[in-house]
This record gives sequence, structure tokens and C-alpha cells, in this order.
Amino acid sequence: MKAKAIILLTVLGILMVSVSCLAETASGNCGTGVTWTYSDGTLTISGEGEMANYTKNKVPWAEYRENIQTVIVNQGVTAIGNHAFNSCVSLTAVTLPEGLTRIGAQAFFSCTSLSSISLPDALTDIGSYAFGLCERLSQITLPDSLRSIGDHVFYQCSALSSFHMPDSVISIKEGAFAGSGLSSIRLSEKLDTMGPGVFQECMNLNEITWPASMSSVPPSTFASSSINVIILQEGTSKIEDRAFQACEALTEVYLPVSVTSIGDYSFDGCSKLRDVYYAGTEQQKNGMTKQSVTTNTKFYNATWHYAESGECARGIHHLEDGICQNCGRSFDISGMTVVQLPEDLTVLEAEALRGTGAQAVIVPAGCTEIGSRAFADCPDLKYVLLPEGVALATDALSGTEAEVLYQ
Repeated sequence: MKAKAIILLTVLGILMVSVSCLAETASGNCGTGVTWTYSDGTLTISGEGEMANYTKNKVPWAEYRENIQTVIVNQGVTAIGNHAFNSCVSLTAVTLPEGLTRIGAQAFFSCTSLSSISLPDALTDIGSYAFGLCERLSQITLPDSLRSIGDHVFYQCSALSSFHMPDSVISIKEGAFAGSGLSSIRLSEKLDTMGPGVFQECMNLNEITWPASMSSVPPSTFASSSINVIILQEGTSKIEDRAFQACEALTEVYLPVSVTSIGDYSFDGCSKLRDVYYAGTEQQKNGMTKQSVTTNTKFYNATWHYAESGECARGIHHLEDGICQNCGRSFDISGMTVVQLPEDLTVLEAEALRGTGAQAVIVPAGCTEIGSRAFADCPDLKYVLLPEGVALATDALSGTEAEVLYQ
């Protein structure tokens, strides 16, 4: 009797193992010409073409979602469908193929264990909330092919502290980085469209250089963020409603002459705003369109620092004893605080701005070389904005503690 019981238990054990193994392996279709296979924690997508779009609980592998640790999308798959891997809370490793062009809405939403991902070179679009609530995502590599970042793509990605945006990106939609952990970001110089609230409630973001390609700062862009310095470049003409509302850490604003319109409540609640550095004159400042002075009292009551005209900044190519070597004009920028160098400048020669009183210098994108001691001995200089790839002499900033920012 005992022997029979042992045999029975053994058979039952084998059956249970067999059932378990069967339960851990499954497959099916997930698009025209696209299939899926799940086995032992790994979900593999194969075939040719685009994955189908789903809602959260209708993906074919929904019953295995919490056990998926690895996702492998094989060569030939060109798009990841909406909600494909939504709430795969154990997912830690993702392999994506070359040739993938689109990641659908909420594709990796709430994948709370995912810490890094590299996106392939052909990718052009990332859908809304694609990586939203991925609270451990700290590293992501974007390809040079990317053109659009959808709304709330990195919403509340609290571990994402830095971000390099390729120059191919021309559009960022509403709330793309809202509530994220960003402390620094370089924006694309080709960016021309942005939705509202892109950096809203980013509580680690300190300073940012706004690209010249953007003609306005959209509504609520930095609302309730921790930004303390904002530098706008020539070409930006409008600060829209509530753009910097409740930015309680904001202390300095750098404005080009091109800014002519300030929106309602754009600086409302900026209790620490003390200084506005303006590349124009007081008369030009007074000509700005002011929708509501009463909603921006801290901005208009701040200490304003003016350039004498702003025109002279376009003539700098090389200074020697205060004389421009290109045009022979006498040139004194000692009273200027923001110097926007000319768009046709290709080389900033040795000692070109040595000893000036400027606080910020903006070097144009076409400049490829900056010579020896070009910014030397400028005790008041705080920021130098440089284009990516410029050849900077090792002693270009000798005698100054200016921070170098790349556009």
C-alpha cells in the first residue's frame, strides 16, 4: 500500500511539473505576420511588420505580464503596438531591432523595474505615455532619427536625471517630461513645436538654455518646477501664459531683444526673482506687450540690467584695445550684461572678449573655433553658451569662473 502511495505521489509530481512547464510556455499572433512566444520569463516578438495595438488588459500575454523579465523584439518588426508591455512590473531587459520606427502609446507604461533602454537608429516616433511611470528608468539612448516625442512620454520618470536630445527632434508634445527627475537637458536646436507643461513639476531642474529655433515659451512649460536660471536666445519672441508660474527658485532671467510679449501669470509666484538681464535698452523693454502687469509684478519689479543698444554685439569678430579688427569701429561692451555674438561669426579669435563686464555670452551655432583667452579675465561672466562641437582653447576662460553650457 505504501509503495502504491509513493508511486502515485511521484506520478502526480511529474504531472504537476508537466502542467507547470506547459503553463510557462505559450505563443500566438500579435499582428499581421507578427507572432509572440512566452517562455520562462522571456517574451519574444518575431515576424515582419507592425505589432497590433491593444488596450492594457487585452494583450495576448496578459496572464504572464507580471512574470515577464525580458522582452526581445526581433529584426523585421517595425512598430511596437499600443500598451504592448504596459505594467510588466518585473521587466528589466529590452532588446529592440534596427528598423523599428515607432513605439506605441503606453507601450512600456508603469514598467517599474526597467532602469535602462537603448532605442534603435530608425525610430522616428514615441507615443504618448510610452515610458510614463517607469520610476527606475535612469538611462535612455535616443537615435538621431527621432523626430517627435509624444505627450507625457517620460511622465513621472523620477530616476531620469539627465537627457540628451538629438537635433533631429522637431516636436515635443504636452507634458513630455512632467514630474520627471531631470536636473539637466540639452534641447534640440531644430525644435520648433512644443506643447504646454513639458517640464512642469520637474523638481530637480535647475537651469536650461532655450533653443533659438523656438519662437515662444509655451504655456506652463516650467510651472511649479525648481528652475533657477533661464536663458532665452535671440529668436524667441513670446513668453506665454503661466510659462514660469510658481517657479519659487527662479532668481535670474536672461532675455534677448527679440522677446516682445509677456503672457498673463507667466512669472506669477516667482518669489525669489531678483534680476532680469536684457540684451536691449530700457526703451525697448517698455515697448514689450504686457497682457497683465499685475500678474507679473516680481518680473517687472526685479532689477533690470540693460545693454546700451544690442546692435554692437552683432559686430564683434575680434577686439584689440577696444577696436573691432573687422570694421575698425570703436567697441565698448563694458556696460553690457548679455552679449549675443553675430550669426555669421565662425571664429572667435584670441582675447576677443578679454576683460569685458558681460555676464552672459551667447556664441552662434556657426562658430567652430574659440581662441586662446577669448573670455579671459571677465570676473562678472557667469554663463557662456557654446554650440556643440566647437573647438574651445584650453585657456579660453582663464581668470573667470563662468559656467559653460552647450546649446
